[in-house]
Amino acid sequence: MIKIQNNTLNIVMYHYIKTEKENKKFRFNTLNLKTFENQIINFKKKYNVVGNDEFCDIIQSKKIPKKPCFLLTFDDGYKDHYKNVFPILVKHKIKGIFYPTCSTLINNELLYVNKVQILLGKINNKKKLLNRIYFLYKKFSGKNLSDLNLKKINLNSRFDSKDIILIKRLLQYFIKKKIREKIVNTIMEDIFEKKSNMIFKNFYLNLDNIKEMMKFGMTFGLHGYEHNWLTSLNKFDQEKEIKSSINFFKKKKILSPNISFCFPYGDFDNNTIKILKKYKFKYAVTTEPTSYKKITSNNIFKIPRFDCNDFV
Repeated sequence: MIKIQNNTLNIVMYHYIKTEKENKKFRFNTLNLKTFENQIINFKKKYNVVGNDEFCDIIQSKKIPKKPCFLLTFDDGYKDHYKNVFPILVKHKIKGIFYPTCSTLINNELLYVNKVQILLGKINNKKKLLNRIYFLYKKFSGKNLSDLNLKKINLNSRFDSKDIILIKRLLQYFIKKKIREKIVNTIMEDIFEKKSNMIFKNFYLNLDNIKEMMKFGMTFGLHGYEHNWLTSLNKFDQEKEIKSSINFFKKKKILSPNISFCFPYGDFDNNTIKILKKYKFKYAVTTEPTSYKKITSNNIFKIPRFDCNDFV
């Protein structure tokens, strides 16, 4: 269990939050709904749980209160966040901040990142999945994956096995985009017989959900237009990704005055920070698991976040 010190800001990152029954279908790495409610009851009892606007006020003042503050963040815009999370936050009078990806609000098609998670959840034998990836890589590229320098891949993880991390990194960025998308789509079709669009029809939030949540004080920040690894893009394409997100939020009237950004995969570089400053973002959150102890004009775009599993 993490020990929280006084005079700190602490952000907690959530993804899937489901009941045991809901998670039987796909076996995601999820937080149980009862555990979630118990967790936020504990946060509220011990700490000062703030919303986005209060958090921004603290950042602007550069004065962190003595009593530890907590901000709850929810990534990727899953339907769980409306169906399961939203009622509990309202019940306990807590305001969370949610980071949906724009493309899911437009066409509701599965994000590539979620396809990879689904494969990992559905295929128990990770060695078998790796062998399938190696086979399909050779089929689509004409080369052996083992010929590449796989030692470049960092397999360290706080929560996943080395096999799972290797699969994630191969399919997230190490294999070229067109080939890895072919590989993942082929395996998805093997599992779901080309019916995945119907199976995952209500996988994400929609705009009506968001507008209802906003009426109860929930805030929505930006998480990219298509959930890309930002460092895989040049500066021009990074700016296009972020600016397109801003324009979409403005058009749909869901853009917060206290605008924040959540880096997809926790991935960013100096170009990303410059772009966020240019478009006057108030802050940005990473995936580094620690408390935020000192506010400066530079590190407000590199604010750390704990994983919810750090408090289980």
